[in-house]
Amino acid sequence: MPIIDVPPEKYGHFRIVDDRPRPDVKSRSRTSTVDSSPSSADIGRAGCAHGRLGYVIVGVGIDVVDIARFERSLERTPGLRARLFTAAERPLATRSLAARFAAKEALAKALGAPPGLLWTDAEIRRAPDGRPTLHVTGTVAAAAKARGVNRWHVSLSHDGGIATAIVMAESTVGRDLQEEP
Repeated sequence: MPIIDVPPEKYGHFRIVDDRPRPDVKSRSRTSTVDSSPSSADIGRAGCAHGRLGYVIVGVGIDVVDIARFERSLERTPGLRARLFTAAERPLATRSLAARFAAKEALAKALGAPPGLLWTDAEIRRAPDGRPTLHVTGTVAAAAKARGVNRWHVSLSHDGGIATAIVMAESTVGRDLQEEP
């Protein structure tokens, strides 16, 4: 029976026991030692293990942008850059802007594409270690809060004339529910 230990520095320590029947095993002893760790099904139903924080994926979005086409759109429509990007994002290279636009589209998809989101209420920033991070305010923050989202994961890439982004929205669950910074 495989046991997965989850690192305590990330979510608090808990163990997932995989006790699903295996077709390659003819019989399984039902007299084995009882493990007090929750099964993966228990974590899914309860949202946490032993009262600690857990995370549930609320939504996932993905988008791709043709960089050359995006660049032509920016040239053709002078006000587009200001409508789509924050002041901190606007000076970036076109390939970086295309990836950030893909991330904003992916963000909307992860939230279920609610109406009324403003593009400038989402900003892709760079963490000190170089990772992209998502900072939300205004309409986007309100939509995220309404869906219980308080944690984001974002991945950006651009190569071969295409920019792509994936955004995952998570919600913290459990008795010790608290907002992530």
